[in-house]
Amino acid sequence: MSLFLGPIHQWLYDKIIFQEDLTDALIDAGKAEGWSELTEELANECHSYDRRPLEEAVDPDNIHGSLQSRIADAECRYAKLVQTIAAANPARVEDLKKAARRFGELNAVPVGTKVDVAFGYLNNTLLDGMPCDNVNEMVGQTNDSITWRRNMDIHAQHWADEEDELYYVLRTEIVRGMFEPAGLTYDEPQEGTYEIRA
Repeated sequence: MSLFLGPIHQWLYDKIIFQEDLTDALIDAGKAEGWSELTEELANECHSYDRRPLEEAVDPDNIHGSLQSRIADAECRYAKLVQTIAAANPARVEDLKKAARRFGELNAVPVGTKVDVAFGYLNNTLLDGMPCDNVNEMVGQTNDSITWRRNMDIHAQHWADEEDELYYVLRTEIVRGMFEPAGLTYDEPQEGTYEIRA
């Protein structure tokens, strides 16, 4: 990454804020629906309070490190929230899935969105580490579909015992919420390989 703030840093910071918005949306859903597992202490620990503009939120002498730290913080708080609720009441996973789907629907692509634009939208919103991590690799594209492979599980490090299956369950709900209103289908034809179809 560059030594000076530029568009790539704003792009990454926007993805971090999107992750923060997701965490806050799950907290809001839990409060609205009275989830007993969502204690006030847990909500306060996991809620995002730092929404400063990029230039105020990062150390100008360590932009890369500042953004890495913000990613880790956002991912850890999200993992803690989800895992704590699910561990206290495994049946609550269905409520988490519904809340994740609603969040996706609130951030849906417009009707008529092409698959390549939808793929770009995912890349511009969902947090997958730093750009240099090269987490996703496109492996196939037609006019009606895009297929990509996840090269590494960048999220596992933030989940207990690296059991991050629930992360991907909720992510699927978010993405389907984003795409289904536009008539697009999102699937995982095999583990670690994903597809968007018109």
